Amino acid sequence: MALAVLFNALADYALVFGHFGLAPMGLFGAGIASASSNCFTFVAMLAFCLLSPKLRDYHILHRLLQPHWKTLAELFRLGLPMGVTMVFEVALFNGAALAMGTFGLASLAAHQIAITIPSLTFMVPLGIGLAATVRVGLAAGAGDRKAARRAGFTAIGMAAAFMCMTALVLLLWPRPIATLWLPDIAENADVLALAVSFLHVAAAFQLVDGIQVSASMSLRGLKDARGPMWLAGASYWLAGAPMCLFLGFGLGLKGFGIWLGLAFGLLVAAVSLTTRFILLSKKPL
Repeated sequence: MALAVLFNALADYALVFGHFGLAPMGLFGAGIASASSNCFTFVAMLAFCLLSPKLRDYHILHRLLQPHWKTLAELFRLGLPMGVTMVFEVALFNGAALAMGTFGLASLAAHQIAITIPSLTFMVPLGIGLAATVRVGLAAGAGDRKAARRAGFTAIGMAAAFMCMTALVLLLWPRPIATLWLPDIAENADVLALAVSFLHVAAAFQLVDGIQVSASMSLRGLKDARGPMWLAGASYWLAGAPMCLFLGFGLGLKGFGIWLGLAFGLLVAAVSLTTRFILLSKKPL
């Protein structure tokens, strides 16, 4: 992944601005660079899987043209609702960006600055959640209900603890963070003021964002994919999206209202997904 980032950066430098004897291609060049980076990542990881001594016993690509339909069907049944769950969340945040555009350039710029920070901090609870999927899955496969619950609750607690620390940082130093993108000058005063207000809301929803992703990933370890999909859809599009519209447009809070709506959607998701994990992990595996 580190090499892929470097590959993408060099390809952007060459194709967007026209270096190393190539013609400048602008935004189109950026698209080619990203696509090429994805291809590089796939080829590199496949080569690692085939050449690594630790993975030879798994015979990667062995009998590639002889599919095991039962296994593929199970992967599809689990993978499709997981993908839809991600679509629900990503679509809400993309929709929020579109709504921000209706409030003017300053709101959109401030939103882009502010959303970058939660997107970065989110990576840590996401990684913890991915580990929780493995640990909960191993315990569930062994029929150890207590270990499965322990792994899930440990992940949720770790994610919550980390996000509490990031929330404190966003709460105490929102303006210095915002000025990493724009200099603190008079021309940027409106954008920075909005970015600071958005970061205050981001600080408030850090905790629930960490809880919802770790709880969702823990449920995956129990092979529960459809339940989280419906809960995510309801949380983001029956609770979060209407709240964004009501606060942002109905009450005239504009961008601040949109961010409060996002926080509300994440809160509903965190409560519902955690409750579902508590209930399901109590049942016999």
